[in-house]
Amino acid sequence: MYGILISLENYLEIKTGNTVEELIENHEDIQGVFIGRDGDFLIVGTVLDAVNMGKDEGMIVPELTTEEESLTRVSIEDKFGITGEYHYYFIRK
Repeated sequence: MYGILISLENYLEIKTGNTVEELIENHEDIQGVFIGRDGDFLIVGTVLDAVNMGKDEGMIVPELTTEEESLTRVSIEDKFGITGEYHYYFIRK
């Protein structure tokens, strides 16, 4: 997943007018995922599908182009008012 990590507390303080439920819904291009022991953090971003290469070969984690990364950042800022530092995150379902 390419996105930004934010604490649930910080998100609630932003007061974007969006509920947490709206944030974790699967939008066209953006999704929120709860993480942390108590689910008190969110990663908001673009979910990427890893390609499983086989039992002994591991998997390939795709990367977005610079333009796709930029579109993700702009979309999150426009929809949810979240700004900051973006990274790639490995999330298991």
